[in-house]
Amino acid sequence: MKLGNAPQSWEWSPNPRDYHPELWGAYVAALPRLSPEGRERLMRIARGEADPDPVDWLWAAGAMHAPFNRRERVVPAEDRLWMGKDRATSLEWHLRKRQREGDLAPGVGPDDYERLCREVALNPGAALFAYTRVQGPVLAALVPTEWAVPEEWRGPKIGRYWLVVYSFWSGTLVTGYSVQDLSDLNMPWREVRWLRVPPHFSPP
Repeated sequence: MKLGNAPQSWEWSPNPRDYHPELWGAYVAALPRLSPEGRERLMRIARGEADPDPVDWLWAAGAMHAPFNRRERVVPAEDRLWMGKDRATSLEWHLRKRQREGDLAPGVGPDDYERLCREVALNPGAALFAYTRVQGPVLAALVPTEWAVPEEWRGPKIGRYWLVVYSFWSGTLVTGYSVQDLSDLNMPWREVRWLRVPPHFSPP
């Protein structure tokens, strides 16, 4: 029995605004598991070995819907005083650093911070890009802070943009923080491969 014709290319829109937020998030988050070759392609793009296609950002957003590393590690000696402990997870260290620097309010918990960072790449207004650091290829998402961070979670010194970085090496999020201006970022802009550039965003 024929249930219908296959949709044509013009009938399918990869625009998150066209879908229910929860269904959209579940779909995009599942893409890396359903199509592992997409991850390998993103790594090649980050290394400059392939050019991005219009839908590659979907796989990037799915990959970035990842948790932080929850394994405890030794806190650097210079950070132990303000951390209040000798060992902590990457999630705990980055959250405490964000609060100490005024990005986030003291009441924001680890699960809140992780959820905030995991959802940034799914935001319709997020710019997504790939590049390579010394540690290897990474993905990043950049969005206006007011579109991503709830007002009650914002610290007194939070900047205009919120940046989240994902590492292919660890398969986890490695950080999420704010900046006031894109020039404040230590980013190899000439080597960045843009996966999605929203209309409101002007790449440096």
